[in-house]
Amino acid sequence: MDQGKRDIWLCIAGIVVLSLLAGCPDKPSDGVAVAPVPSPSRQEQKPWEQPGTEVGQEIVGPDGRTLVWVPAGSFRMGSTDDEVDQTLEQMDSELTPEQKKHFHAPRWMLAHELPARTVEMDGFWLGKCEVTNRQYWEFCQQTSRAFPSESDEGDDHPVAQVCWEDARVYCEHYGLSLPTEAQWEYAARGPESRTYPWGDDWDPRKLCWGGNKGPDDASSPVGSFPDGASWCGALDMSGNVYEWCADWYQYDYYAGGPSSNPTGPGSGVKRVLRGGPWNARGQQAFRCPNRNFHDVDYRSAGIGFRCASTIE
Repeated sequence: MDQGKRDIWLCIAGIVVLSLLAGCPDKPSDGVAVAPVPSPSRQEQKPWEQPGTEVGQEIVGPDGRTLVWVPAGSFRMGSTDDEVDQTLEQMDSELTPEQKKHFHAPRWMLAHELPARTVEMDGFWLGKCEVTNRQYWEFCQQTSRAFPSESDEGDDHPVAQVCWEDARVYCEHYGLSLPTEAQWEYAARGPESRTYPWGDDWDPRKLCWGGNKGPDDASSPVGSFPDGASWCGALDMSGNVYEWCADWYQYDYYAGGPSSNPTGPGSGVKRVLRGGPWNARGQQAFRCPNRNFHDVDYRSAGIGFRCASTIE
Protein backbone atom coordinates (compact mmCIF):
# COMPACT_ATOMS: atom_id res chain seq x y z
CA MET A 1 0.00 0.00 0.00
CA ASP A 2 1.44 3.36 -0.98
CA GLN A 3 2.01 6.11 1.57
CA GLY A 4 -1.03 8.17 0.50
CA LYS A 5 -3.55 5.36 0.98
CA ARG A 6 -1.94 4.41 4.31
CA ASP A 7 -2.41 7.95 5.60
CA ILE A 8 -6.09 7.97 4.55
CA TRP A 9 -6.83 4.69 6.36
CA LEU A 10 -5.03 5.85 9.51
CA CYS A 11 -7.14 9.01 9.50
CA ILE A 12 -10.39 7.03 9.15
CA ALA A 13 -9.36 4.64 11.93
CA GLY A 14 -8.59 7.57 14.23
CA ILE A 15 -12.05 9.08 13.65
CA VAL A 16 -13.75 5.75 14.46
CA VAL A 17 -11.76 5.34 17.68
CA LEU A 18 -12.57 8.89 18.81
CA SER A 19 -16.28 8.31 18.11
CA LEU A 20 -16.28 5.15 20.21
CA LEU A 21 -14.44 6.83 23.06
CA ALA A 22 -16.92 9.72 23.07
CA GLY A 23 -19.76 7.30 23.79
CA CYS A 24 -18.00 5.44 26.59
CA PRO A 25 -18.41 6.15 30.31
CA ASP A 26 -15.59 7.78 32.17
CA LYS A 27 -12.79 5.44 33.21
CA PRO A 28 -10.66 5.62 36.32
CA SER A 29 -6.90 5.32 36.13
CA ASP A 30 -7.00 1.51 36.33
CA GLY A 31 -8.98 1.32 33.10
CA VAL A 32 -12.22 -0.13 34.59
CA ALA A 33 -15.33 1.53 33.07
CA VAL A 34 -17.87 2.98 35.56
CA ALA A 35 -21.28 4.54 35.02
CA PRO A 36 -21.90 8.16 36.10
CA VAL A 37 -23.18 8.36 39.71
CA PRO A 38 -25.98 10.80 40.66
CA SER A 39 -25.30 13.42 43.29
CA PRO A 40 -25.53 11.69 46.70
CA SER A 41 -27.63 14.47 48.19
CA ARG A 42 -30.27 14.18 45.48
CA GLN A 43 -30.11 10.39 45.47
CA GLU A 44 -30.77 10.18 49.21
CA GLN A 45 -33.63 12.69 49.30
CA LYS A 46 -37.15 11.30 49.59
CA PRO A 47 -40.03 12.81 47.58
CA TRP A 48 -41.37 14.59 50.69
CA GLU A 49 -37.93 16.17 51.23
CA GLN A 50 -37.98 17.85 47.81
CA PRO A 51 -40.13 20.77 46.62
CA GLY A 52 -43.30 20.05 44.69
CA THR A 53 -44.05 21.50 41.28
CA GLU A 54 -47.64 22.74 41.55
CA VAL A 55 -50.30 23.48 44.13
CA GLY A 56 -52.08 20.35 45.30
CA GLN A 57 -49.54 17.95 43.79
CA GLU A 58 -49.92 14.61 45.55
CA ILE A 59 -47.27 12.11 46.65
CA VAL A 60 -47.33 9.08 48.92
CA GLY A 61 -45.79 9.88 52.29
CA PRO A 62 -43.60 7.61 54.43
CA ASP A 63 -46.59 6.34 56.42
CA GLY A 64 -48.41 5.35 53.24
CA ARG A 65 -50.85 8.25 53.14
CA THR A 66 -51.12 11.12 50.70
CA LEU A 67 -49.28 14.43 51.12
CA VAL A 68 -50.25 17.53 49.12
CA TRP A 69 -47.90 20.32 48.08
CA VAL A 70 -48.54 23.78 49.54
CA PRO A 71 -46.45 26.21 47.46
CA ALA A 72 -44.68 29.28 48.79
CA GLY A 73 -46.73 32.45 49.03
CA SER A 74 -48.28 34.98 51.37
CA PHE A 75 -51.64 35.29 53.10
CA ARG A 76 -53.43 37.31 55.73
CA MET A 77 -53.15 35.45 59.02
CA GLY A 78 -55.59 36.18 61.83
CA SER A 79 -58.70 38.35 61.88
CA THR A 80 -59.44 42.05 61.55
CA ASP A 81 -61.34 43.97 64.23
CA ASP A 82 -64.45 44.00 62.04
CA GLU A 83 -64.25 40.24 61.51
CA VAL A 84 -63.97 39.65 65.24
CA ASP A 85 -67.01 41.85 65.90
CA GLN A 86 -69.03 40.06 63.21
CA THR A 87 -68.11 36.67 64.65
CA LEU A 88 -69.11 37.74 68.16
CA GLU A 89 -72.49 38.87 66.83
CA GLN A 90 -72.90 35.52 65.12
CA MET A 91 -72.06 33.69 68.35
CA ASP A 92 -74.64 35.72 70.29
CA SER A 93 -77.28 35.01 67.63
CA GLU A 94 -76.84 31.27 68.17
CA LEU A 95 -77.78 31.54 71.86
CA THR A 96 -81.27 30.72 73.07
CA PRO A 97 -83.26 33.49 74.82
CA GLU A 98 -82.60 31.80 78.15
CA GLN A 99 -78.87 31.57 77.46
CA LYS A 100 -78.75 35.24 76.54
CA LYS A 101 -79.92 36.11 80.05
CA HIS A 102 -76.72 34.68 81.50
CA PHE A 103 -74.13 34.79 78.77
CA HIS A 104 -72.79 36.76 75.84
CA ALA A 105 -69.69 36.20 73.76
CA PRO A 106 -66.91 38.39 75.25
CA ARG A 107 -64.40 39.98 72.93
CA TRP A 108 -61.42 38.45 74.71
CA MET A 109 -62.51 35.03 73.41
CA LEU A 110 -61.40 36.02 69.91
CA ALA A 111 -58.88 38.77 70.60
CA HIS A 112 -56.00 36.31 70.25
CA GLU A 113 -56.77 36.30 66.50
CA LEU A 114 -55.69 39.96 66.42
CA PRO A 115 -54.05 41.70 64.74
CA ALA A 116 -54.41 40.40 61.20
CA ARG A 117 -51.08 40.53 59.40
CA THR A 118 -49.50 39.43 56.12
CA VAL A 119 -47.28 36.38 56.52
CA GLU A 120 -44.81 35.00 53.98
CA MET A 121 -44.55 31.22 53.78
CA ASP A 122 -42.11 28.78 52.20
CA GLY A 123 -43.51 25.73 50.44
CA PHE A 124 -44.15 22.50 52.37
CA TRP A 125 -45.96 19.18 52.17
CA LEU A 126 -49.08 18.55 54.28
CA GLY A 127 -51.13 15.46 54.99
CA LYS A 128 -54.15 15.51 52.70
CA CYS A 129 -56.17 14.01 55.55
CA GLU A 130 -55.83 13.51 59.27
CA VAL A 131 -53.95 10.47 60.56
CA THR A 132 -56.37 7.55 60.86
CA ASN A 133 -56.89 4.85 63.45
CA ARG A 134 -55.40 2.29 61.06
CA GLN A 135 -52.26 4.35 60.49
CA TYR A 136 -51.79 4.99 64.17
CA TRP A 137 -52.32 1.31 64.99
CA GLU A 138 -49.57 0.35 62.52
CA PHE A 139 -47.28 2.93 64.15
CA CYS A 140 -48.00 1.45 67.59
CA GLN A 141 -47.11 -2.02 66.32
CA GLN A 142 -43.78 -0.72 65.04
CA THR A 143 -42.88 1.21 68.19
CA SER A 144 -44.57 -0.79 70.99
CA ARG A 145 -46.53 2.30 72.02
CA ALA A 146 -50.03 1.91 73.41
CA PHE A 147 -52.96 2.57 71.11
CA PRO A 148 -55.40 5.09 72.68
CA SER A 149 -58.07 2.83 74.16
CA GLU A 150 -60.93 5.27 73.63
CA SER A 151 -60.22 5.99 69.96
CA ASP A 152 -62.78 3.33 69.02
CA GLU A 153 -64.28 4.52 65.73
CA GLY A 154 -63.62 2.82 62.38
CA ASP A 155 -60.21 2.23 60.83
CA ASP A 156 -60.57 5.18 58.45
CA HIS A 157 -61.75 7.64 61.10
CA PRO A 158 -59.20 10.11 62.46
CA VAL A 159 -57.30 8.80 65.44
CA ALA A 160 -58.37 10.66 68.59
CA GLN A 161 -57.52 10.63 72.28
CA VAL A 162 -53.89 11.42 71.41
CA CYS A 163 -51.94 14.02 73.36
CA TRP A 164 -49.50 16.45 71.75
CA GLU A 165 -46.50 14.23 72.51
CA ASP A 166 -48.19 11.22 70.88
CA ALA A 167 -48.73 13.26 67.73
CA ARG A 168 -45.17 14.59 67.69
CA VAL A 169 -43.60 11.14 68.13
CA TYR A 170 -45.74 9.68 65.34
CA CYS A 171 -44.65 12.39 62.91
CA GLU A 172 -40.97 12.14 63.83
CA HIS A 173 -41.04 8.35 63.52
CA TYR A 174 -41.72 8.82 59.81
CA GLY A 175 -39.35 11.74 59.32
CA LEU A 176 -42.18 14.27 59.33
CA SER A 177 -43.40 16.94 61.77
CA LEU A 178 -46.53 18.56 63.05
CA PRO A 179 -47.42 21.64 60.98
CA THR A 180 -46.75 25.00 62.53
CA GLU A 181 -49.79 27.12 63.31
CA ALA A 182 -48.92 29.36 60.35
CA GLN A 183 -48.50 26.40 58.00
CA TRP A 184 -51.84 25.03 59.10
CA GLU A 185 -53.70 28.31 58.57
CA TYR A 186 -52.00 28.96 55.23
CA ALA A 187 -52.96 25.49 53.96
CA ALA A 188 -56.53 26.07 55.12
CA ARG A 189 -57.03 29.63 53.83
CA GLY A 190 -54.59 30.10 50.96
CA PRO A 191 -53.48 33.36 49.32
CA GLU A 192 -57.11 34.56 49.27
CA SER A 193 -57.29 34.24 53.07
CA ARG A 194 -60.63 32.45 52.99
CA THR A 195 -62.85 32.36 56.05
CA TYR A 196 -63.49 28.64 55.56
CA PRO A 197 -61.38 26.20 53.55
CA TRP A 198 -63.90 26.17 50.68
CA GLY A 199 -64.63 29.92 50.62
CA ASP A 200 -66.03 32.81 52.63
CA ASP A 201 -69.60 31.56 53.08
CA TRP A 202 -70.62 29.10 55.75
CA ASP A 203 -71.87 25.78 54.33
CA PRO A 204 -72.76 23.09 56.90
CA ARG A 205 -72.78 20.41 54.18
CA LYS A 206 -69.01 20.64 53.64
CA LEU A 207 -67.70 19.36 56.97
CA CYS A 208 -68.31 16.97 59.84
CA TRP A 209 -69.63 19.07 62.71
CA GLY A 210 -72.22 19.17 65.47
CA GLY A 211 -75.04 20.07 63.10
CA ASN A 212 -74.78 17.06 60.79
CA LYS A 213 -73.16 14.29 62.79
CA GLY A 214 -73.88 10.74 61.68
CA PRO A 215 -76.03 8.19 63.53
CA ASP A 216 -73.10 7.29 65.77
CA ASP A 217 -72.76 10.90 66.92
CA ALA A 218 -69.05 10.84 66.16
CA SER A 219 -66.36 11.69 63.64
CA SER A 220 -66.56 10.64 59.99
CA PRO A 221 -64.06 8.67 57.87
CA VAL A 222 -61.35 11.08 56.72
CA GLY A 223 -61.98 12.69 53.36
CA SER A 224 -65.76 12.24 53.52
CA PHE A 225 -66.38 15.86 52.50
CA PRO A 226 -64.45 16.50 49.25
CA ASP A 227 -66.47 19.66 48.58
CA GLY A 228 -64.90 21.13 51.70
CA ALA A 229 -61.35 20.87 50.33
CA SER A 230 -59.01 23.81 50.81
CA TRP A 231 -57.22 25.58 47.95
CA CYS A 232 -54.33 23.06 48.07
CA GLY A 233 -56.56 19.99 48.23
CA ALA A 234 -56.31 19.33 51.98
CA LEU A 235 -59.47 17.76 53.41
CA ASP A 236 -61.18 18.11 56.80
CA MET A 237 -59.29 21.30 57.63
CA SER A 238 -62.57 22.32 59.25
CA GLY A 239 -64.47 19.76 61.29
CA ASN A 240 -63.95 16.09 62.15
CA VAL A 241 -61.29 16.67 64.84
CA TYR A 242 -59.21 19.50 66.22
CA GLU A 243 -55.60 19.11 65.11
CA TRP A 244 -52.45 19.58 67.18
CA CYS A 245 -49.92 22.06 65.78
CA ALA A 246 -46.22 22.29 66.60
CA ASP A 247 -46.38 25.74 68.27
CA TRP A 248 -46.58 26.73 71.87
CA TYR A 249 -49.66 28.87 72.41
CA GLN A 250 -49.33 32.54 73.31
CA TYR A 251 -52.36 34.81 73.57
CA ASP A 252 -50.74 37.91 72.05
CA TYR A 253 -48.23 36.19 69.75
CA TYR A 254 -49.66 37.80 66.61
CA ALA A 255 -48.81 41.27 67.90
CA GLY A 256 -45.06 40.66 67.78
CA GLY A 257 -44.48 37.42 65.90
CA PRO A 258 -42.30 37.33 62.76
CA SER A 259 -43.90 37.87 59.38
CA SER A 260 -41.95 35.10 57.62
CA ASN A 261 -42.50 31.42 58.47
CA PRO A 262 -43.45 32.01 62.13
CA THR A 263 -43.00 28.98 64.38
CA GLY A 264 -44.55 30.26 67.60
CA PRO A 265 -42.98 31.38 70.88
CA GLY A 266 -39.89 29.63 72.21
CA SER A 267 -41.63 28.24 75.28
CA GLY A 268 -45.03 27.92 76.86
CA VAL A 269 -47.46 25.77 78.81
CA LYS A 270 -50.07 24.83 76.22
CA ARG A 271 -49.95 23.83 72.54
CA VAL A 272 -52.04 25.15 69.66
CA LEU A 273 -55.09 23.32 68.30
CA ARG A 274 -56.73 24.11 64.96
CA GLY A 275 -59.67 23.02 62.85
CA GLY A 276 -62.77 22.55 65.01
CA PRO A 277 -64.11 19.15 66.21
CA TRP A 278 -67.09 17.04 65.16
CA ASN A 279 -68.85 17.70 68.48
CA ALA A 280 -68.82 21.52 68.26
CA ARG A 281 -72.00 23.28 67.15
CA GLY A 282 -71.10 26.96 66.82
CA GLN A 283 -69.92 27.77 63.31
CA GLN A 284 -67.29 30.19 64.63
CA ALA A 285 -65.20 27.17 65.73
CA PHE A 286 -64.75 26.12 62.11
CA ARG A 287 -63.40 29.39 60.73
CA CYS A 288 -59.83 29.07 59.44
CA PRO A 289 -58.45 31.81 61.75
CA ASN A 290 -60.03 30.27 64.86
CA ARG A 291 -57.41 29.41 67.49
CA ASN A 292 -57.64 26.94 70.34
CA PHE A 293 -55.12 25.39 72.73
CA HIS A 294 -54.72 22.84 75.49
CA ASP A 295 -52.27 21.21 77.88
CA VAL A 296 -49.70 18.99 76.17
CA ASP A 297 -50.97 15.88 77.98
CA TYR A 298 -54.64 16.51 77.23
CA ARG A 299 -56.64 13.88 75.33
CA SER A 300 -60.11 14.14 73.85
CA ALA A 301 -62.45 12.35 71.45
CA GLY A 302 -62.37 15.53 69.39
CA ILE A 303 -58.58 15.92 69.03
CA GLY A 304 -56.30 14.32 66.43
CA PHE A 305 -53.58 15.54 64.07
CA ARG A 306 -52.04 15.46 60.59
CA CYS A 307 -48.40 15.54 59.50
CA ALA A 308 -46.29 17.96 57.49
CA SER A 309 -42.86 18.02 55.85
CA THR A 310 -40.92 21.27 55.76
CA ILE A 311 -38.36 21.60 52.96
CA GLU A 312 -34.94 22.48 54.38
